[in-house]
Amino acid sequence: MTGAATERSSEIEGKFGFIGITSYIIGLIIGSGIFITSNFIFRSVGSWGATLLVWSVCGGMTVLGALSWAELSAAHPRQGGTYIFIYRELGHYPAFLYIFTRVLLLNPVSQAINGLAISQQIQIIFTPCPDRLGTQLMACSFLLLMTWMQSSQTNITTSINTFITGVKVLTLVGIIVSAVVYVSINSVQLPAFFEETNPDPYTWIRAFNGCYWSFAGWQAIPAVMEEIKDPMKTFPRAVLTGVTIVTVVYVLTNLAFMSVLSYDEIRSSTFMVSSYAAALSGYSLDVPFTILVVFSLIGSFLGFGLISGRYMFSASREGDLPRFLSLLHWKKNTPVTAQTFHMLLSFVSVLSTDKIQILLNLFVFISIGFDLFVLASLFRLKYRTRKDENRKNRFHVNIIIPTVYTSFLLGIFITSCLNGELLQLIVPSIFLVCVSIVYLVTVKFKLIRISLASLENFICKAFLLVPVADDQSS
Repeated sequence: MTGAATERSSEIEGKFGFIGITSYIIGLIIGSGIFITSNFIFRSVGSWGATLLVWSVCGGMTVLGALSWAELSAAHPRQGGTYIFIYRELGHYPAFLYIFTRVLLLNPVSQAINGLAISQQIQIIFTPCPDRLGTQLMACSFLLLMTWMQSSQTNITTSINTFITGVKVLTLVGIIVSAVVYVSINSVQLPAFFEETNPDPYTWIRAFNGCYWSFAGWQAIPAVMEEIKDPMKTFPRAVLTGVTIVTVVYVLTNLAFMSVLSYDEIRSSTFMVSSYAAALSGYSLDVPFTILVVFSLIGSFLGFGLISGRYMFSASREGDLPRFLSLLHWKKNTPVTAQTFHMLLSFVSVLSTDKIQILLNLFVFISIGFDLFVLASLFRLKYRTRKDENRKNRFHVNIIIPTVYTSFLLGIFITSCLNGELLQLIVPSIFLVCVSIVYLVTVKFKLIRISLASLENFICKAFLLVPVADDQSS
């Protein structure tokens, strides 16, 4: 790059401490998942005992996964997280497949799910039948607001997210406490633990898919490793604390739902919190609970928006995306172009469909596939450093932990492949073929070379951006 606008550079600064990053982890996990999938999981497995078992197993598996990611983060403490893990351990091609799929498909789809969920819940306060176009346009408005906050007001956004995380936890605690009060006043008799349990293994896999979505989010935190203060100590402590809190709260929240609502009410419910509030007070608590849920969704929306832009920034810095996506604002030290491009891709997902379940199934299927890539990276790291004395000085886990988590994900992934919907299999297959062609043409054989130096220089001057310090070229 040339020109006065690009003579400066900027280093990434540590912005997040233990409280800040733990709140982001909790905020990323507790979002649309618990409110969208609770009744779906119950309908899939058929009994309250089986439902609690699914949530508990997923929580335990998430802890094992978090420990596995923590070891990789300790070995590769660089912005980009999962992308860097795959790049360093498995090579450029798998990392290229991952990051293109992540930034062009997975992140926009996930952001679209959260944006649509927020819009639907806000409209439910005023009308029982939300308008499709209105829902999509409102989701786009939230995307615009989120992008501005993540690009120019990081400290304020972190404070807001910490506050909203508290609201999320208090909302779920409120549900749990109100259920305890309800049970103490009324005579509640739950059926036998596994009564009416569905024996069909495929429906259980569908339940685990929904539960995976509810816990998803923690995998993205390593994408901001260089923005965490003292990451070697802070990240493992934060991710374990956050995931443990969420697991306990999720199990107790579902127990609360099933203590107040009958089986038939849960099966017929489209939104568990509304049904729960109606059962407690005849709809007088419906609007307050819905508002609290909207706050929860916004927190997840903000947290994932931050992570998604940083993924794109990392891929650009490593050379797999155009360099202008790794530019930082000279004063705010934020990747403005990456956050903006993520917003535009999310617009496409929002405007493509308002069917949340379709987007959710697609997200879970592809995410599990790439989680297996990450676990393969961990196994290679362990093999490659098995005689390295420095390994003992950094965070590492027993090989049993990633082995158990890998077996769990493989079971879900293989069963989903055998019983999956056509769309769930075709879309990622076509996408991966297209990305492979791009890799061969632009990276492997370099048949096409496109220079964006003029555009990059213009963006720097127009928006006061500079390259990241270790991304300068002579």
